[in-house]
Amino acid sequence: MHETTTQPDWLMRLDSPWAAVAITAALYALFIGLRLHKLDYDVSRFVLAGDEFCDPQRVPEGLSVWRDSSGYDGQFYYRLALDPLTTQATAYGVTLDVPPYRQQRIGYPLLARGLAFGRERWIPISMLLVNFAGICGVAWFAAAYVRRMKAHALLGLLAACYPGFVLTLARDLTEIVEICFLLAGLLAFRRGHGFAAGASFAAAVLCKETSLLAVGALAVVPLVDWVRHPRPRVRLTMLAMLPPLLVFGAWQLYLRWRWGLFPVAAGDGNIGPPLVGLTRFVHDVLSTDGPGVHDYWLALLVFLAVFVVFVVLALPTTRAGAEIILAWLLYGGLALSLTDVVWVEHWAFMRALSEFYVLGALILAGSRVRARPAFLVIAAVAWTVVMRASRA
Repeated sequence: MHETTTQPDWLMRLDSPWAAVAITAALYALFIGLRLHKLDYDVSRFVLAGDEFCDPQRVPEGLSVWRDSSGYDGQFYYRLALDPLTTQATAYGVTLDVPPYRQQRIGYPLLARGLAFGRERWIPISMLLVNFAGICGVAWFAAAYVRRMKAHALLGLLAACYPGFVLTLARDLTEIVEICFLLAGLLAFRRGHGFAAGASFAAAVLCKETSLLAVGALAVVPLVDWVRHPRPRVRLTMLAMLPPLLVFGAWQLYLRWRWGLFPVAAGDGNIGPPLVGLTRFVHDVLSTDGPGVHDYWLALLVFLAVFVVFVVLALPTTRAGAEIILAWLLYGGLALSLTDVVWVEHWAFMRALSEFYVLGALILAGSRVRARPAFLVIAAVAWTVVMRASRA
C-alpha cells in the first residue's frame, strides 16, 4: 500500500523504478551530449588529464592532455583503469600523486577496465559509460527503496538529481558508482538479503572508503535493538557487515605492504576540527565583491542549507530505517569536519557530500512532508544550473 493521497492515473503509471530510470537516463544523456559537443566530441577530455601529472608524449594514444594544468582526479582513475594492480607511481605517462590513497578506490577503475576489455583506447569511453550506468542504477535503487517506504517511486529522483553527480560525471570520478553500490546494499538490507547487502557494501567500499560510515550505522542500530528488545537481526547484520569490513581491511593491508603507507593515512589533510573549513569557506564566499563564481558557490550552499532544513523537518515522520538516519547524521558530522582542502570549490565539496545528500533524500522521500515535490523542483533547478555551468 502506498500513501493514501489520490493520484492522477498518469502519475500512478509512473510509480515504478523504471520510470525514474528513464527520466534520469534522459537528463544525464542530455548533459553528456551537450558536454561532448563543447569538447568537440572528444570523450577523453572528460578525464581532464593535465600535463603536471600526464606526459603528453608518453600517454596512450587517444588521451587528450590539457596544457599548463594539474588536471583532476579522473586522470588517476584513468591510470588505474590501465593497470589496476600497478606497483609503479609513474607508468603509461601518468603519475599517481599519492599512489596508496588513489589505489584504495579501485572499484570504479576496475569496472571501467572490464567494460573496455582491457583495451587502452576504450578506457575513456568505458569510464563514461560506467558512470552513466551507475547513475541509472542510483535512480533504480533509490526509487525501489522509496517504494519500500510506501511513497511514489519518482521521489527517488531526489537522490538521482543530486547536482554533485553532474560534476562526478563531467570528470570521470567515483562517487556515482559508490552511491549506486551503497544504495543497492541498503535496499538489500531492508529486504533482508544479507549476502547481497554485504557484497554491495564491499563493492561500495572499494569505490570510496567513506562508505564504511553507512556500514557502521548498520552495526549500531541492531545493538540498540538488542538492548531494548532481545531479538536482534544478528545474522542479517553480520552478513551485511563482514564482507565490507574484511575487504576493506585486506585491501588496506595489501596497499600498506605494497606502498609502505596505509591509504587512509595518506590523504591530504581532508579531516580536521569541526566547522573550521566550512566557516572559512563561507567567509571567503561572502567577503568577495562582485558577481562571479563565488555567487555560484553561494547558491549551492543555500541549496544545501535548504536541503538540510527539509530533511530535519522530515525526521519525525520518515519511514526510512534507523540505520539510514544514523548514517545521515554520521555523514553530517563528516561534512562539518572537512577542512579547507575540501571546502575550497564546488568540484570538491559537492563530491564529498554525496552520501550525506543521498541518504537525506531517502529520509525526505519516505516522510510525510507535503513539500517533498517542491524540493524535487528545487533540486531539479539546482541540477540544471550545475549542468549548464559544467558543460565545458
